[in-house]
Amino acid sequence: IPAGFASKPSAWCASRTAEYFDLNIELTADSGAMLINLDADGGETIQHMVQGAYLGIFTSGGEYHVSDRALKRNTAPNVVRSTTNGSSERVPPIVQESSLLYVSREETVVYSATYDAVLTSFQSAPLSILSSHLIEGICGADLQVSHRATDAQRYFLPRDDGKLIVACLIRNQDVQPFVRWETDGVVRAVCVDGANRPHLLVDRLVGGVTHRFLEIMEEGLLLDAAVTVTLSPASTVVAGLGIHEGATVWADVDGWIDGPFTVTGGQIVLPDAGSTVTVGRWTAPLVETLPLVRDMGGRQVLKRPCRVHTVQLDVIDTTSIAIGANAETPRDHPLARFGDPVDTPISGWTGEVLVTGLTGFTVEGQVVITQTRPGRLQVRDITIQARV
Repeated sequence: IPAGFASKPSAWCASRTAEYFDLNIELTADSGAMLINLDADGGETIQHMVQGAYLGIFTSGGEYHVSDRALKRNTAPNVVRSTTNGSSERVPPIVQESSLLYVSREETVVYSATYDAVLTSFQSAPLSILSSHLIEGICGADLQVSHRATDAQRYFLPRDDGKLIVACLIRNQDVQPFVRWETDGVVRAVCVDGANRPHLLVDRLVGGVTHRFLEIMEEGLLLDAAVTVTLSPASTVVAGLGIHEGATVWADVDGWIDGPFTVTGGQIVLPDAGSTVTVGRWTAPLVETLPLVRDMGGRQVLKRPCRVHTVQLDVIDTTSIAIGANAETPRDHPLARFGDPVDTPISGWTGEVLVTGLTGFTVEGQVVITQTRPGRLQVRDITIQARV
């Protein structure tokens, strides 16, 4: 539906019934095309039109919906104003289950508009109120629905500064965390295709010059901008890595992780020969727990330094994990067990990871979970023991 015309910024047009490209508004039959001017206060401009439970109209000054199930040329549609938040011109609203997700006109708040049958109107609630430090300068949006790799829906929000913000949404359980996904580059745009695969437009440095790449997000792939090379016979020299010239990369060599390497002349030299080698850039994940609760009751708060001495984690199919606390540098925790074969790559560990003897003192008592080398990482829960 075309809308927000230069001469009529608050007007929208509907085509003739079953003729999507016929916008001749001079036809007077009920099935004819129509030009409808939004009865809005001030100089509002229609930014987006979205087909959800009802036809949604998002303007620079508010949100509306058309309550009519059918539009007729000679009957004025019933346009209902829901909120006065206003939406971003650059970021399209997304249909997510029974809600509409949209970004405010200042591009600093993510709202969820849900239809309320009692009030017969859409009610908007801020989703990013606890993550306001991440939502700033949003320049696009798209949604990946749940699939076999995750139960959550992923709401991708690239920013002007090239950072990618992702909201993992399980709405019926009120799970809606916003996190920052980083890569060795600048993310310019994100879209999800009809096969539910996210595509990213990323600027990366190649030999000191910025190049733009269209990349597909692949589940289970540990490296970014990955290049897979088959060597026959097995060799230590891996060529054909021109897109990583001058960059620091890691290599998955027949299941073993080697690195880091610096690509020179479009190639790297492995310490041991390999047959199937996947080379790419890598950014370590980083999770930092909240400060320990120091409320002693009776309006008393204990603020003296404390020491986290033990961290217990429950992990799933994890091959690499590093843990640190008390502002000390995180250290890689070995996951191999007695009796594991030494001539094959480490298999994922599922179970308890216990780290004791942590040193140092801080007031906050925070724990850092990260990695020092690429690998699978999934933490189900964490228990912190501290001396306060």
